[in-house]
Amino acid sequence: MKTEESLYIKILIWAFNKPNGFTEVQLFDKFKIISGSTEYFLYLKLFKDGNSSTGNPAMIDQFEVRNNIGYCCLTDKGMASAIDYIDLKEARESSKDAKKIAMWSIWIAVIVGIFQILTSIY
Repeated sequence: MKTEESLYIKILIWAFNKPNGFTEVQLFDKFKIISGSTEYFLYLKLFKDGNSSTGNPAMIDQFEVRNNIGYCCLTDKGMASAIDYIDLKEARESSKDAKKIAMWSIWIAVIVGIFQILTSIY
């Protein structure tokens, strides 16, 4: 399974792109999470099961209640995880580009070297 396909990454990036917050209902609808399902317990364990006194805070927390609806956002740990993932993804793409450029440079150097050898012979 690719990293981008994991429920953890999908929720993390989705929540990161919601700067004004979101409700858990929106999150559950978006990712088709049903209460009591495996995905629901995975969500609770990965995002809500935190204890700041042990140094392991939750990744999603409620920050506001409007019209009896609780709005959530990523905590600092969740934000840091999302930023780390985005930075890692960009670094991977940059390294792929750098590898392509390096391969082209090597081939150009080989062709120039062969051309120099052939011109020195004639």
